[in-house]
Amino acid sequence: MKYFLYIVVDDVDEHYADLTLLSVCFLKKIHPDAYVTILCDPETAETLALHKHQLMSMANEFLPVECPGKTRTMKSRYLKTRMRKLLPGDFTYLDSDTIIRSPLDEIFGYTEPLSLARNHNRPYPVNLPPQERNVFTMNDWPVSESGEYFNSGVMVWRDIEEAHEIADAWAEAWDISAANGYHIDQPALNHALRSRNKSVRILDDRFNAQVRSNPATSTDAAIWHFFETDNRFGIPDIYTIARYNIRQGVMPDEAFIHKARTSKTHYLLQDDASDTYAAEILRNGQHLDLPTYEKLNGARLKTEAFATVCTIVSSDYLPYARTLLDSVRKFHPEIHFNIMVSDDGYFDPTIAQLDGNCFLHLAAEVCSTHLSNAIRNKYQQSNPDAFRWSCKPVFINHLIRTKGYEQVIYVDCDIHFFHPFEFFHEALRHYRVLLTPHWRTHWPSCDSSEYKYLFNNGLYNAGFIGASSTATDIMDWWAECCLYSCEKGSFEGEYVDQSILNLMPVYYEGVHILKHKGCNVAVWNRHECPRVRQIDGSILIDEQFPVVFIHFNAGIDRRTDYMLCTYYDAYLNTLKKYSEKAWQRETNQRKSGRDLYQENLPPWYKRSKSQFMKVFSFLTSFRKKRQIIVLGHPGTSLQCMGLWLRTIPGMVVSGMPVKDWSKDPIDDMHRQLDSLSSTKDALHRFLESMLTEERIDHTKMHWENPVSLLQWKYTLMPLPEGSLCWPELTAYFGKRREVIALISHPIPYALRMRTEESLPWADRQLQEADEHLGRDPVLQKWKKPNQDTLLKWVVKWCLDLIQMKKLIREGYPIRLVFDDALTNDTDQTLQTLCIQLDLHYSGSMHQRFNGHCVFGNNDGNRRAGENWRRLISNDEYDTAMAIINAMGLQDLPGFSTS
Repeated sequence: MKYFLYIVVDDVDEHYADLTLLSVCFLKKIHPDAYVTILCDPETAETLALHKHQLMSMANEFLPVECPGKTRTMKSRYLKTRMRKLLPGDFTYLDSDTIIRSPLDEIFGYTEPLSLARNHNRPYPVNLPPQERNVFTMNDWPVSESGEYFNSGVMVWRDIEEAHEIADAWAEAWDISAANGYHIDQPALNHALRSRNKSVRILDDRFNAQVRSNPATSTDAAIWHFFETDNRFGIPDIYTIARYNIRQGVMPDEAFIHKARTSKTHYLLQDDASDTYAAEILRNGQHLDLPTYEKLNGARLKTEAFATVCTIVSSDYLPYARTLLDSVRKFHPEIHFNIMVSDDGYFDPTIAQLDGNCFLHLAAEVCSTHLSNAIRNKYQQSNPDAFRWSCKPVFINHLIRTKGYEQVIYVDCDIHFFHPFEFFHEALRHYRVLLTPHWRTHWPSCDSSEYKYLFNNGLYNAGFIGASSTATDIMDWWAECCLYSCEKGSFEGEYVDQSILNLMPVYYEGVHILKHKGCNVAVWNRHECPRVRQIDGSILIDEQFPVVFIHFNAGIDRRTDYMLCTYYDAYLNTLKKYSEKAWQRETNQRKSGRDLYQENLPPWYKRSKSQFMKVFSFLTSFRKKRQIIVLGHPGTSLQCMGLWLRTIPGMVVSGMPVKDWSKDPIDDMHRQLDSLSSTKDALHRFLESMLTEERIDHTKMHWENPVSLLQWKYTLMPLPEGSLCWPELTAYFGKRREVIALISHPIPYALRMRTEESLPWADRQLQEADEHLGRDPVLQKWKKPNQDTLLKWVVKWCLDLIQMKKLIREGYPIRLVFDDALTNDTDQTLQTLCIQLDLHYSGSMHQRFNGHCVFGNNDGNRRAGENWRRLISNDEYDTAMAIINAMGLQDLPGFSTS
C-alpha cells in the first residue's frame, strides 16, 4: 500500500477541499490501493463533516491538529512544515492543485530522505521568484548564485533520521520567517536544505510538471501541478474545467479522466490533431493565445475564461476595492478580480478574505522587471500617489505576462458598475487598447473651466483602460513615460499618468476610443453626457446609453446632478458595509467641501480660486526661470503659502510640526510621518540624488504628501520638533536653488518651543553663544541650568539668524522676508511675496487668517503682539531684548527694542 498526504485548511466555502477532492479522484483511478491522509485543523474537519463533503468518503484518514495563527494560510503552512513530524512512515505529499495522470511507482523506490523537483522546472537562479528572493533578504538569509531551488508541491518523504533532521530545520526556519511576517514555506525549506547541507533527490520534471510556469513540461507528465495558489490563469485548461464542474457537484467521470490521462497537453481540445498542434506550441515554452485556442477548440470562450478586472489601492483603501468587486460580481460572477496593494501598510485581514476568483498582489511581486523596479525605487517611498498611478501599466503587463490573462480591464477603486460590460471584451478581441474620453464640454461658452481642463488634465480618463495581451509594448511605453515623470505640471500640459494617454492613439495602432457615453459617467461630464430619466424610472445618458459605470472620484453634486443620487447612495451603502471609516470619509469630507468638485463649492470659493489662478500663472512662469524653496513656520505668511500656493510645483517647508497648524485637513500629516519606516541613510541618498540630478524641477511637494521636506528635516537633522533649522536646510538646498526664509519675531517662536522636552537640546546651544554674549551681567540669568527654556530658544533663534547671514556672505542665494513686511491680510501678504519673487499681483482673495506671529502696524498685528506679550514677564522681555542687542541683531526690521 502506498501512502499519500494532502493538507486542507478550509472555511465554509470549501474551496481547497474541492481542489483536494479533484486530485484524490485522479489519484484513486491511478492507484486504487492508495491510502490518503488529510492533515487539517480541527475547524476544517468539523466544517467538512457538517457539510458532508465528498472528501470525507474519498480519503482514508483525517488527522486534525491544533494550529497557531489566525489565517488559513498560516495554519496550512504550519502543518506543511510539520508534516514529517506528524505522520509516521514513508509517504508522498501532494499539493491540492495537482492532477495525477500516470503511475508513480518509480518515485516510491527512492532511498534519499527527501525527493522533490526544481521550482518552475527551470534551472537556478531563474526559478527563484522575486517575491521569494525578498523573503531571503528580509530574513537575512544568504542567497547563493549557484545551487538548486526546489518546489514543495510534490515531496517524497522517507521515515529515516536524516529526513527528520531536514523537517526540524524547515520548521525552525519557517518559524523565524513567519515571525518576520513572511509565511511562504518554500524559502524556508530551501534555506534549511542549504544551511544544513542536506542532500536530496531531484525528481524528474514529469513528476511535478508545473505547467503554468513552464508549459513545455505538459506533454507526457505524470503529475500536472497547476499553481492554484500562484493565481495563474489564462485560457481554461483541464484543471480549470474540472475544478468548475466539481464545485457544481459534478465529479469527473471515466471519459473525462481518460481524456486527461491521454491528452498531449493540459488543454481540453476537440481532436487529436488540435492536441498535437498545441503540444508543439507548448514545447517551445509558449502559452496558447486566445485566437489560436478558439480556432483549435472550434468555439468561442466565455469572458470569464480569459479576462480579469483589476485595480490598485493603498492598504487603507481596500474597502473601496471590495466595493468595486461587489459591483463587478453583480454582472460577472465568475470573472477574475485582481488587486494590487501599493504600500506595505497593515490592512484588516477580514477585508483581504476575498472570494475564490479574487487575488491580492503586493508591490514586491508585481514590480519584478527592470522597468517596474525602477518605478518602485523612484516613487514608492517619495511619492506614493505617483507610484500607484505609474503601476497601472506595470500591473496590467504583470497580469498578462505572468498570470496568462488575454484581456485586462483596469478601473480605479472609486468606480462602481451598474450594467454588464461584456462589450469591453468583445472590443478587445479586435483592438489592443480601450480608452474612455472625459467627455468634458468642448464648448467654452458652456463651461469655460471644463473646456480648459481638456487641455490641462488630458482627453482620456486614466481611471479606466482595457488592454489585450497584444498591447504589452504599449503598456511598457506608458510605464516608461511615467518613470520619466508622473507629476501634476512639472512641464506644461503634464497631468500625472493621464495626459500621456493623449499620445497613445496617435503613435500606436489598435487603440480604440469607446464612444459609449454610459462609461466613466462623472460630475465633470454632465454637460456633454446629459442624464435623461425614462418612463420606467431608469436613466439613459444622452437618451441612448445605459449607465455602465460611474466614476465617483469627485462625488455627485446633488443639486445639479440629482438624477445620479440613487446611484451614489448605492455606492455609499456598499462602501459602508466594508468600512464605516471609509464611508465617513466619503460623506463628511465631501460635505465640508474638501473633496467636492468645483461646481459644488460655495460662490466665495469660486471667486477666490479664479483670482488665485492669476497668481498661479505668474508663479508658474517664474518657476520656469528658477526654482524657489520657501522656509518658514506657522503664521499668516506660511498659512497663505501652505493653503493657497501648495499647488505650485515648488516647495514650501515648515519648520514647525504640522500638528500645531490651524484646523486644516492636512493636520494628520504628522501621524503619517511618524508611521514611516524609511531609514536616515536612504532618505539622505534620495535627497542628494534629487539635488545632483536636478530633479527638483519636476518634483512637486504637497502638504498632504507624507514624504516631504518635513520628513527629511526630521530624519536628516537631529533637531527637536519646532526647530526652524534655516541654516541646516539652506545648506542642503541653497547650493542650487533660491531660498526665501520667512522670519517672525523670536519671542513668539520661543514661546512655541517652551517645553521640557526641548530643554536638554537648548542647553547644548549655550556654549556656542558665549562668544557673542561676553560677560554682560544682565545676560547671566538665562545661563542658569534650570532656567526656563524661553530665553534659551531666543538664543537659538539669534544663532540661526547669524548663521543665515554668514551663509549669505558666502554666496548662498537667500532672501530674508521678515514678518513686519507681512500682514494678517492674505491679499497684502500675497502682494508682498509676489514682489519678493519679482512678480506682480492684483486682486482679492476674500480670505483672511488669524495671525499670531506677525508684527506690523495694523490693528490685527497689534493685537497679535499683545497676545504673546501677556505670556511673558517684563523681566523675560527685557532679558530677551538684551540678548538680541548683544548678538547685534537689534537693527533688523520689526525687532526694535524700543
